[in-house]
Amino acid sequence: MQYASKVPSHWYPRNDPAARGQVDQWLDWRSNTLVPSFAEVYRPKILGVKLHEDEKVHEALYEVANKKLQAALDRLEAHFAEGNRFIAGGSEPTIADIGILVVFLSATLVAPVEECFGNRPHLANWNTETPKVIPHWDEAHALFFAIRNARREQKQ
Repeated sequence: MQYASKVPSHWYPRNDPAARGQVDQWLDWRSNTLVPSFAEVYRPKILGVKLHEDEKVHEALYEVANKKLQAALDRLEAHFAEGNRFIAGGSEPTIADIGILVVFLSATLVAPVEECFGNRPHLANWNTETPKVIPHWDEAHALFFAIRNARREQKQ
């Protein structure tokens, strides 16, 4: 998305190196910190695939991943507690917000995303409020929402 030239510049600030650096930093953090631990914690829940066939090894790997995930969530909570409305700290959302939101969205296949956040009210607020200001969020995710809701109905 960084290379899309016809989107408004607030999504990816092409002419502001400092703002662009913030977006890039958070996108890298997402890919290298949040996603790996998130995948390790939620893959068994979403796909039913253990992290290792040996139960003790699986539990140990899961515990390590969960600690890393909790630390990542704490980092986000602290960021928003500083008064940042959006990930990159600006007054409008960026592609970094979208990138991180969709990570949390995937967790809603197996549980309310609020369970993932624990006692992190700033992060939960960002997760609730930010999609409201992203154009076409619900429309773009309509198929996902339909699959998630059907999956939830099957479990009831």
